[in-house]
Amino acid sequence: MIVKIEIYFVFFFLTLSFTPSKASENDIKRQDTLKINSSLILSAGLVYGGYSEQFFNGYTKTLGGSKTEFDNSPTIGATLKYQILNSWRVGINANYLHSKLLESYTQNVYRTQLIGTRSIIQNLFITTSNLIALIEIMPYNQQFRTFCGLGSGISISNINWNEQITTTVINDMRKSGNIITEKSLYPAFKIYAGTELMFDKTRFNSLSAGLIIEISYTYIYRKTGIYNTIAKQFENPPEYFYKQILVLPSYINFNMALSFEFLTLIIR
Repeated sequence: MIVKIEIYFVFFFLTLSFTPSKASENDIKRQDTLKINSSLILSAGLVYGGYSEQFFNGYTKTLGGSKTEFDNSPTIGATLKYQILNSWRVGINANYLHSKLLESYTQNVYRTQLIGTRSIIQNLFITTSNLIALIEIMPYNQQFRTFCGLGSGISISNINWNEQITTTVINDMRKSGNIITEKSLYPAFKIYAGTELMFDKTRFNSLSAGLIIEISYTYIYRKTGIYNTIAKQFENPPEYFYKQILVLPSYINFNMALSFEFLTLIIR
């Protein structure tokens, strides 16, 4: 779904960008000509943070795991922007993140004495696809550009968590199986800032390219009942095992990107 949406937006904006202009050279010089730059930006970046305090409290203290954060893949993304005024741009950003928690460990189970052991394998995968509308300001719009902006949109979240348990405990409450399989939409918000270096001077109806360095913070209101299914496998689980909690709600992203800019003219 996210891929189709990106393709439609790319086609729409690039169609507008390459639409031939019938303006003459005299028209271009007129003061009532509004110049609009459209940009296609392709990015990749590293993720930092991604902590989920309440989730990992339950994971380490109740489930017995040792990890305290997710392993995140590099993000990939595409952004379409339009410069509506000299210092302002609007656009839409789509990006993808794959996170995982893979761990195996052994537990000794006691009542008043050792009664057995459990071998546990955890396989938790979270994919995050964000589609966010942006508005940004460029205080310095020269060959070196600085910019900052914010946006809001939706996050398409897919969570799959499976446990494999081998136990010597008689009538053990802990069982193998799928803990959660969920696909949901959540609100997402983003703030960001960066610097763009343009390689070539932009000319009318020509293409120029640039290099972007950007830092961003993304917040996703991903509140879900991730522990609801296995709460019954514990004698005294934490109260929040029966509730919805935030899972991977936010992260910081350092991006490197290539920018391809096209110049479109609109005559008022």
